[in-house]
Amino acid sequence: MSTVTLKNSSLHALISSLRFSKLERITLWVILWTCVVDSILFVYFIGLIFFFNVTSYAQAVAPDTKVGPVTERFILELKKSGLDAIPLQRITRTPFSVRGNVITIQGDNIQVFEYPSHDSALKEASVFAEKYVDRTKLSRWKNSVHLYAKDTLAIFYMGNDKNILDILDKSAEVSLIEPRVLISDRN
Repeated sequence: MSTVTLKNSSLHALISSLRFSKLERITLWVILWTCVVDSILFVYFIGLIFFFNVTSYAQAVAPDTKVGPVTERFILELKKSGLDAIPLQRITRTPFSVRGNVITIQGDNIQVFEYPSHDSALKEASVFAEKYVDRTKLSRWKNSVHLYAKDTLAIFYMGNDKNILDILDKSAEVSLIEPRVLISDRN
């Protein structure tokens, strides 16, 4: 709207006829125009939400949770064992040459790395175990570090949840960091 149209409008006439000082009339106009602009912006953003595909944006910023077939079978195995296993995100961790997955289990996390063969998983997990055991000899975390090999997976868990450890011990073919001492075993 142009200012000429505004001066001829009934709202302008009403505001002008009221006994306000010039400063009060300017303040009232600013408040009214702020309400109009806020309403227009509100309608605009509602239109964006309902009329445009915003799910593609949500998918673009969502973390990558793609898992390989062996990892997927392992997650199903965890679920069948009574654990609530959910892939959270993909990760990169040295010295593993493949990207892994962080999987949350009962509020705790494990890291799973899927390799093309059992031998390559075992080899890289063994290298990681040697480096990690050397670093944790004097650490208070030394009894919390667990590394397993299963099929073509290297599974890393840093925690002491007895349920998780029991299932990992039963399902994994090889435990690469020994001995396992639980906090509950020391009491």
